[in-house]
Amino acid sequence: MFEPRHLKAYLALVKCMHFGRAAEMLGISQPTLSQQIRMLEEAVGAPLINRSNRTMELTPVGRVFAEDAQQILTLMELSLIHISELTRRSYISY
Repeated sequence: MFEPRHLKAYLALVKCMHFGRAAEMLGISQPTLSQQIRMLEEAVGAPLINRSNRTMELTPVGRVFAEDAQQILTLMELSLIHISELTRRSYISY
């Protein structure tokens, strides 16, 4: 299973297309980012990126998953907003 932090790490990597820059953007070490991406690939059951010495590219699964990951995070954020609004309303009605 994966966590929101794995999705955020993956989306940072997709944005930067560079492990070092993505790790810096997230404020984590590059080995930590690599580990999170490996864990995500294991959870998904497919490689998300093709790695080589000089280049990195998304696999077809990786391209689709990037879109899905963004939607998942957006829905999580919206859910928290909705819960906050409902909670605020229920406190006001007492």
